[in-house]
Amino acid sequence: MFVIGGVGTLWAWWLSRHLPESPRWLERMGRGQEAEIILLRIEEEAGVARLPPASQRPSPPVLRVSIWVLFSRAVIRRTLLAIFVNIICLFGSHTLTGWMPTFFVKQGMSVTHSLAFNSAMMAGFVAGPILCMVFADRIGRRWGLSVLGALCAAIGATYPFLTSAFAIVSCGFLMVTVVSAFLYTASGINPELFPTDYRFRGSGVAQMFGRLGLVASPFIILALFNRYGIGGVVSALSGMYLFAAVLMAIAGVETNQQSLESLDPEMMSGTPDAMPSPAPRR
Repeated sequence: MFVIGGVGTLWAWWLSRHLPESPRWLERMGRGQEAEIILLRIEEEAGVARLPPASQRPSPPVLRVSIWVLFSRAVIRRTLLAIFVNIICLFGSHTLTGWMPTFFVKQGMSVTHSLAFNSAMMAGFVAGPILCMVFADRIGRRWGLSVLGALCAAIGATYPFLTSAFAIVSCGFLMVTVVSAFLYTASGINPELFPTDYRFRGSGVAQMFGRLGLVASPFIILALFNRYGIGGVVSALSGMYLFAAVLMAIAGVETNQQSLESLDPEMMSGTPDAMPSPAPRR
């Protein structure tokens, strides 16, 4: 298992050697000439006619952005949104992948049957990304996460009451499919919530809290299972996803098909001194 993962990591490293830097980031850092060269190469590889250069504007001074900007009045709503979504999607997906075989064995299944059931269910982690590929850009991030969260909650609420093997595997497959689709949609919205200057920091902080949730998850999951059984675990996950669906519906930000300038939280909040960064050519 680790050898296969290691080979994949080497391949990713090889590909990253030829990955160009973000032209938008280079432009923001005052390295416009490098950004122009990369954009010319991208246009050539894409087979499109050379686009006219962007209008030249004075570059703003390059400033170091403090991590505390994530908790400023203009940005904190997005930071908290990303944190909650990351905690829920990572907690839910890792509980399903890591704990389901153990739960099945605890309920009296043999290890062989447990792994067979789990393998059939985990095929949903293939179907989920395909679902995202087809529908994510059509529905959008905000309502996509709301719909997927509601589906996770509904299927999770049904799952504990099933008794036949076929129903358990079928419903489990659907549950894993929508949970994985939620995970990958959430991974897509994270960087879109923050502007270029602190995109890595915003995504990193959200991921950090999500991983801290994973550290706590074994204690929470075992306590729920020992007290309420598998029904208690799945019901708790169902409630978490329902909370995520409502949160996205009420406080979510739609990032699909939007330019980064139009999504700048400081511009949207009306901060007087907020100025859009000069954008590379489209």
